[in-house]
Amino acid sequence: MRNLPSLLLTGFYYLFGLIFLWLFLSITFNNQTYQFKTLYIVLYVIGWLFVTGYVYKAIKHAEHFLQIHERKIVSLWMLVLFSAQLFCGYWLAVATGWDTEAVFRGAIILKEQGNLGGYSEYFHIFPHNLGAASALQLVFTICSIPGFQDYHWIATVYNVISINLGIFFVYLICRELKSIKAAFLSLWLSSCCIPLYFYTPIFYSDTLSLPFVMMTYYLYLQILKSENTKQQLTRAAVLAVACAIGTLIKFTVIIVAIAVLMDLVLRGNLKKYWLAVIVAGGIFYALLSGFNYYRYNHLLDKNLSEQKQVPYTHWVMMGLSGNGAYNGSDYEYTYTFSTREARTQANIERIGQRLKEYGVGGYLEFLHRKQQLSFGSGIYGVNEMIDDNPLRPNSLHQVAIEGGKYYETFKHMAHGYHIFLFLLIILSAVYDAAAKTRGSINKLVVRLSITGIFIFLALWEANSRYILNFIPMFIACAALGFPELYRVAGIIKNSLQQHIRETRNSDIQLT
Repeated sequence: MRNLPSLLLTGFYYLFGLIFLWLFLSITFNNQTYQFKTLYIVLYVIGWLFVTGYVYKAIKHAEHFLQIHERKIVSLWMLVLFSAQLFCGYWLAVATGWDTEAVFRGAIILKEQGNLGGYSEYFHIFPHNLGAASALQLVFTICSIPGFQDYHWIATVYNVISINLGIFFVYLICRELKSIKAAFLSLWLSSCCIPLYFYTPIFYSDTLSLPFVMMTYYLYLQILKSENTKQQLTRAAVLAVACAIGTLIKFTVIIVAIAVLMDLVLRGNLKKYWLAVIVAGGIFYALLSGFNYYRYNHLLDKNLSEQKQVPYTHWVMMGLSGNGAYNGSDYEYTYTFSTREARTQANIERIGQRLKEYGVGGYLEFLHRKQQLSFGSGIYGVNEMIDDNPLRPNSLHQVAIEGGKYYETFKHMAHGYHIFLFLLIILSAVYDAAAKTRGSINKLVVRLSITGIFIFLALWEANSRYILNFIPMFIACAALGFPELYRVAGIIKNSLQQHIRETRNSDIQLT
């Protein structure tokens, strides 16, 4: 770990492990928010652990074969995954509602009329969703060139492509940082995440931003591999574009950029890559500024937006009430003020009042409830997103929608998988902190990113859906750490077997 203070890295990994151990225990054994059956969850976690262990064992045995036929096998795997998700996207299709309706229908009107039509007021209130609508509008425009006009189906296919791009970048990252075994394990883990199938008909910022989270990290790894300055700057420019697009769709993508910058600093590499940082930062800023100019000069009225826009401070204020979830009374309070500036000031004052009322102990107790809501469900709110007027009612809805015949099975299986990922992430962090292996630094960005989304949701409105675009980062963290855990488990197993044999031999000799 040359250039990085070992104590700092070890301390962070222990802290990371402690934070997520607290979450793990809370959402497994004391999940008051979602009320899962603890015994079922524990059994599913054990099941996922054993099955994944055997899958990894099979991957190890087939490593040579996988290396020879890697491209064919990965292509076939991704094709099967793509087809399964497309199948779910078609049969779980819904008539879009609320924010998803504004994004989807707004994109169609933007493509056909060049304006936002009846959704103009919505985007004046929530201009941050204009990035997702613009991304869909661009896709609709491109697809209309060869004559495709079924916007719902186009958006479904694009959604599936977005999710699979995120999965593929996880594969590439694990291949780059670890091994082909870890890479194929990441494919297995991605394929087991049921909500990634059920979210395919929901065209919103969560799935549309998902590939850019992992793409930003992968491009950073490519910058570190650059052979010359030209290559380094070219890759930095591509990273900036990817991160800017992702941030415009959902601004939590910027967490990865912050994690990447922190990684450079902690490795002591900032001086070496300072030019790439400046180029990437400049392009990123220029793209965000350019879109902001386009937004307020072609789509929105800036003065009207000042009157109607909900400031970001509103979601922070709302995130300090009750259990941190959405509540209408806070919206009513925010809108008692006539300008964005006045709303912002009022929100800040209410934030201060609520923090003062909580005190340190009260806030920690509140944070426990809030983070249960954000991280305590392995279905990530998909049931609430796909029960709005299904277009094709069928037996699959008996699995995916609350009240369905098989919904409880799906809910507990998916949450068991979610807890299983947490367990791998925690054990891997503790192992790296204790063992102080040289390769542990390679997991710094994924752990910083996961810590970033944890901090963000501690401050923002609570919603389990808000971690969806970071689920590939959770999968990458689990897949990168699993090989060491598997090896340690093997050592423990062999030691126990040897101890049992020695005990038996001793008993035989005594008799």
